[in-house]
Amino acid sequence: MVRYIRGIQQSWTVKQEHSVPKETKRGTPLSAPLFSPPPTSRRYKKRSREQVIALSSFSSASVWLKLDAKSLIMSRNFLSRNDELRRGDYLMSNNKEWKAVFQEDGNFVVYGWSPVWSSDTAGCDAVRLCMQEDCNLVMYNKCDEPKWHTNSSKSKCNMCRLHLTNEGKLLVNKECEEIWSSAKSKGMK
Repeated sequence: MVRYIRGIQQSWTVKQEHSVPKETKRGTPLSAPLFSPPPTSRRYKKRSREQVIALSSFSSASVWLKLDAKSLIMSRNFLSRNDELRRGDYLMSNNKEWKAVFQEDGNFVVYGWSPVWSSDTAGCDAVRLCMQEDCNLVMYNKCDEPKWHTNSSKSKCNMCRLHLTNEGKLLVNKECEEIWSSAKSKGMK
């Protein structure tokens, strides 16, 4: 499959499995190309909209585009209650100057041009970083044993959030009140 973007040709691989319906919700047959050469200026808006609809209708079907999975994830600067990061996932500040990465080695690190804060958990077997319902940010291994936490557990929380600020700080907030900051603590192992 070929995609054209401003005159640049890119190749795409599509895998269609037997569970894919013969037509999309809009009635476009699957044999119709998802991407085509740029349309004429007068039909541009209509065709662009159809391509977006066709792609979104495939999201529930078993159609795979060969892409880097990270390129499909929109970056955000927070984790809400019960959200988690897996190894390789990250948070990005709104100004795009800071990145909090849950690294493959199990360390959670905030980067600007260089590392400015870390959980000092490199080499541990942690596989996920979870913002719990009690406002405690906890790093777990594959056996669900805690390896690191912010020690910010509070009872009766309606809203908890880990936030990466535009200043490169990690904050845990309980209902808009700061209860933990990376500027003041490394967390606990």
